[in-house]
Amino acid sequence: MKIELQTNKYECGLCVLVSMHNYYYKDKIKKHDLHKIIPIKKKGLSIYDLEIIANKINLDVESYKSDFNEFLKYNNEEYFVTYVKSYGYNHFVIAKKSKEFITIYDSSGTVKKYSYDEFENIYCGCIIEFSKRRVYKEIDFSLNEINKQKLYLPSKHMYCFFMVIFDLLFMTIGLIGSGFIKIAIDKIIPLNLNQNLFFIGFFFIVLFLFQYISDYFATLIKINVCQKIMKENILIHTNVLKNKDKVFFDNIDKKILMQYPQAIGTIIIKKYLNDLNLISDVIYCLIVFILIVLNSYIYLIGSFLYLIIVLSISYFKNKLAKDNFEKLNFSKNNVEIQYLKYYDFLITEKNVDKQKELEQDCHKNAWKYYDDYNNVNIKDSFLTLLDNTFSKFIYCCLIMVSCYFINQKIDKSLTISEMVYSFTLLSLITNSFGDIFKYFASYPNYKKSNILVNDFLVLNNKNLIDKNLTLNKIKKIQLNNLTYFYDDKKIFWNSNFTFINNTLITGKNGVGKSTLLKILSLFIKPDGNNFSYMINGINLKNINQIDYDDKLIYLPSNAILDFNIEKIINHSIEVRNIMVDFLKESKIDLNQKSFSHGEIQMLNYISLLTAENKVILLDESFSNLNQKWISYVFEKIHPHIVKHNFVICTSHTKGIKKHFNFNVELSNEI
Repeated sequence: MKIELQTNKYECGLCVLVSMHNYYYKDKIKKHDLHKIIPIKKKGLSIYDLEIIANKINLDVESYKSDFNEFLKYNNEEYFVTYVKSYGYNHFVIAKKSKEFITIYDSSGTVKKYSYDEFENIYCGCIIEFSKRRVYKEIDFSLNEINKQKLYLPSKHMYCFFMVIFDLLFMTIGLIGSGFIKIAIDKIIPLNLNQNLFFIGFFFIVLFLFQYISDYFATLIKINVCQKIMKENILIHTNVLKNKDKVFFDNIDKKILMQYPQAIGTIIIKKYLNDLNLISDVIYCLIVFILIVLNSYIYLIGSFLYLIIVLSISYFKNKLAKDNFEKLNFSKNNVEIQYLKYYDFLITEKNVDKQKELEQDCHKNAWKYYDDYNNVNIKDSFLTLLDNTFSKFIYCCLIMVSCYFINQKIDKSLTISEMVYSFTLLSLITNSFGDIFKYFASYPNYKKSNILVNDFLVLNNKNLIDKNLTLNKIKKIQLNNLTYFYDDKKIFWNSNFTFINNTLITGKNGVGKSTLLKILSLFIKPDGNNFSYMINGINLKNINQIDYDDKLIYLPSNAILDFNIEKIINHSIEVRNIMVDFLKESKIDLNQKSFSHGEIQMLNYISLLTAENKVILLDESFSNLNQKWISYVFEKIHPHIVKHNFVICTSHTKGIKKHFNFNVELSNEI
C-alpha cells in the first residue's frame, strides 16, 4: 500500500481516497485531481464527504460504528480506513489487521505497527470499508461545474411575493398589539384600572389568537402548494426511475434509492416554504429592531445580548442533537449489517453453533440500538429543558435589571411602559430569530439532498445508452475476476487480464489461449458472478451490444473469410497497392478452385485490410505460413491492420514477439 502524503493537516481524507483508489485501479489519480471535485474545507472531510467523493472515483464505501471489542472481532484481511486521535483532532488513516498487531499507513508519511493495546488508546470507533465498484465509469473531475440537472421547480414569482406580504401583514398585528400596550399603560389603565385591564387583556387574547390563526392558514397555503409541486416531481422522479438502465439498478444501494423522494421534498419545502419564511422573518426583525432603537438604545443592547445567548444555546443544543443522531445512525447500521449476515447464513448454511453465535450478535446489536435510542431521547428532552429554563432565566434577569434601573432612576428616560413595550417586541422577534437559525442549521441537509437528486438525474437513461455508449476507438480491454472450467478442469480462476492494441497471447498447449479469445469474442460465457468485461474502462453491460457485436471479428486458424477482391481494390490506394504486390509475389490465381491452408490464411489477412475500428481476434493465424510469408505479413499487412483496428493474437510461432506492443503469457499456474 502506497499512501499519498498530505501537505496540510486537513488533507488526510483526500490522501486516503487517492491511496485507496490507486490500490484498486491502475489508472492512477493525484490529490490535486480531487480538489477539482470538492474543495478542501477548513475542518477537512466528513464521512459523508468521503462517501460522496469515493462514489465519483469508482469506490464503494461501507461505514459503521464499532467499539473496540467489536473491532477485535472484525474479520477483514483487506485494507480498511478508520480515524484515530491525532494532536487533538480525528485523523483518517489506512489500516490492516493481523493476528498480533495493526499496521497504520498515515498520510503524514509514517507506516507504524501498533499492538492492540496501543491501538485502543487512539481508536475512535469507526470502520470504513472500500471496494471496487461493480460498474466502472470514467472519472469526470469537472463534475461539480458541469453536468448538473435540477428538479422541476416552477418560478411562481407572484405567489412568493404575495405570501411574503401576507406573512408581514399578520406579523404587524403583533407590533400593533405591542404599541397598544405602551399606550394602555401610559393613558388608559390609570383611568379605570380594573375594568380597563379586563378589556385590554381580552383585546390581546383576540389579537394574538387572530395572528396565530392567520399564520396557521398561511402555512397551510404554502404546504398545499408544496404538496402539489411534490406530486408533480414524484411523477417526474418515477418516470426518470423507469427509464434508468440496468447498470443503474446493479450499482445503486436500495437504501439510497429510498432517499430520493425525501430529498425531493426537502428541496421543495425549502424553496416554497422556508425561503419565504426567511425573507419575511428577516424584514420583520429589522422593523422590530428599528422600533426598539426608537424606544431606547439600552433595550437594543439588552435585546442583542439576549438573542446572542439564546442562539448560542440553540446552536450547542443542535450540535449535540446532531452528534447523537449520527451515533444512533451508526448503531442502526450495525443492526442492519448483522441481520443481513444472519439472513444470508440462514439461506446458505445450517450450522447450529454458528447460528447461535450470529443470533447472539444480532440481539446484542439490537439491544445496543434500543439503548442508544432511549439515551438520545432522554438527552434531547434534557437539552430542551435546559434551553427553555436558561432562556427564560436570562429573559427574567433582563426584566429585573431594567426594573432596577427604573426604580433607582439611573436613566430618567426609562419608564415602565417603555420597558414592557421593548420586552414585548423582544418576545416577538425571539421566534423569528429561532426560525432564521433553524433555516441555516438545516441548510447542510438541503445541500445533501440537492447533490443526491442531481446525481440521480444525470445518470444515463435506457433510451440514451445506444447513443452515448457507442464505441468509436477502442484503446483497452480488461477481463476482471475471470473464472472458467472445462470438463471440471480449472482453466482460469479469478484471473485479471489487460489487453492493448496489438497484443500477443503466448503459452503452452492447454493453458487456455483459444479459450481466452473465445471469451473475448463472446462465444463462450465465463463461470462465476463477479466477472466483468471492461472496454475503455466501461462495463460491457453499459455498452450498445449490437454495435460491439458488429465490431468483433474472431478468426480461428481454419476459418475462411469472404474474399471480395472488388471491395479490396476500391477501398483505398494503399490497400490496392498491398493487394497488387501480394498477387505479384504469391502468383496466386484467384479463379483456382481450391487453395492450400497457407494461401487461405494469407487471403484472410488480405481481407482484413478493409476492416476499420474492429476488434480482430486472431487464433493461430500464422500456423500454416512459412517464414517468408510470416515476414511478409509483418512487413506489409499487419501494420496496416493494427493502425486501423484493435488486434489480439495467439500464436506458437517463434520470433514474432518483436512485432507486438504487448505480450500476455499464460501458464498452468492459477
